[in-house]
Amino acid sequence: MGHTDHAGKGEFELLKQRIKDLEQRMGHMEKDLAAREFRRRGPLRIEYQSEEDAQAESVKPVSQDNFLESRIGEYGMAWMGNVVLLFGILFLSQFLLNNNQLIFSLVFGIASVALVYLLGHLTRNSLPYMSRLFQYNGHLLLYIQAMRICMFPGSSIIENPLVSHALVLLILMALIYLAFRNSSQLLAVIVWLMLVITAIADGHTHFMLPLMLVISASAIWFLIRKNWWTGLYISVFLSYFIYLMWITGDPIMSRSFQFLSEHHMGHFYLFATALAYSLSGLLPGSENVSAKRLIPLLVVNGLAFSFVFTLTVLAFFTEDFYMYFGLIAAFCMVYSILLQLRGTWKSAAAMYALY
Repeated sequence: MGHTDHAGKGEFELLKQRIKDLEQRMGHMEKDLAAREFRRRGPLRIEYQSEEDAQAESVKPVSQDNFLESRIGEYGMAWMGNVVLLFGILFLSQFLLNNNQLIFSLVFGIASVALVYLLGHLTRNSLPYMSRLFQYNGHLLLYIQAMRICMFPGSSIIENPLVSHALVLLILMALIYLAFRNSSQLLAVIVWLMLVITAIADGHTHFMLPLMLVISASAIWFLIRKNWWTGLYISVFLSYFIYLMWITGDPIMSRSFQFLSEHHMGHFYLFATALAYSLSGLLPGSENVSAKRLIPLLVVNGLAFSFVFTLTVLAFFTEDFYMYFGLIAAFCMVYSILLQLRGTWKSAAAMYALY
């Protein structure tokens, strides 16, 4: 009986030793596996997620929705605040002017422009979106105040038209340069709209129509340097719109719609504008210049030119129209040959040959 108990204890001790050896082997294997995994993927991170973290994660989508709503509200309130600020300044400035306070109105307008620009500068780091809105607001206020001082009847204080027009154009050229420097296509389009308003407000042939060339030339320059195709298409519409306003007697300012009786050589500005857009067909092919973008531009330019030139013929050249049509046909043939020989876009050459 004692011998049996002694044998059982021996087997039990042997079993314990084997289990201990097995645990040591498993430990060595786990360490070796962990070392290999560390060399292959880097250190392993074990994260513990508490019950509170799990609840917070379940609420996370709701927090994102709230964040989106707050962002929309923030941007919407920023826009609304700047619009209210713009109209508030304009209303108060006009109120002072209507009460024969011309000097106070002028000082208030200039001070408001400076203050808005200062707000945009001070918030450029903390509130960059609000800062951009302040800058656009300042550009609009600067232009409106310049137009009131220089060109709007009843509030202009500069009697010399050369000085007043030069001051407005200087401001617009500065804004165009700012759009180029800041790579802001939106600001460029806004300045072109200002040029259209300036042309309509003046109404004289040799001030109104050269602004067509300013818009078209700057748009093509921005296309070459900045690849602004959207702005180029918008500029086509704005350029021909200025000519359309001119040939119909500037109906917005004159409040009457009638064709001019004399052309004052204004059709040459039309030819120059159409030529400027047509020369874009000589641009070489690249990642930024493709047939899908260039050919529609040439088509839009051709359609717009055909429409306004038809009005020009009906207004001024009903008797000798054949001469101008012959010159246009000759130019299109020569230009199509040039595009075929030197250009990249053979379809454009065929279009001008058919035109």
